[in-house]
Amino acid sequence: MVAFAVLPANAQNPHGKKFGDWRVHCNASEGAPSVCIMVQEVVFKKTGKRILQFVIRYTKNADTLIGDIILPLGIYLPAGVTMQIDKGQVFEIPVELCTDGRMRGCRARFSFDAALLAKTKAGGKANIVFQDSRQTPVPVPVSLTGFTAGLKAIK
Repeated sequence: MVAFAVLPANAQNPHGKKFGDWRVHCNASEGAPSVCIMVQEVVFKKTGKRILQFVIRYTKNADTLIGDIILPLGIYLPAGVTMQIDKGQVFEIPVELCTDGRMRGCRARFSFDAALLAKTKAGGKANIVFQDSRQTPVPVPVSLTGFTAGLKAIK
């Protein structure tokens, strides 16, 4: 069994705000409104290497909540990604882009509808599953502790 750890919410940004296992980071260009994101990173306990980054943000007009799941390079792309909140419905999310640039990984993007948002706010854990290059499922638990409070901070 592979052991994962949630990276401390303020490890990469000591000036960000911590909400449970999530951290909120805001930045603004001069003369522009502040843009905030909510982030959680999950790492291998043994190596400290990032296995998954989950980024939550609102669209520019703040009417749609977007989730970006950043996975490592070298995953099996046809399988996509699945997300399950606690023991509920399994949601399939396609992987839309892989790059070794700034993002350095593969991105699966989705938007929250009202039902998914309600389940996520009420949930304790999201289980994210992707397949490695050998097509072996890799389940990664993501804590939802602090999710609702963090959302209020990025709106």
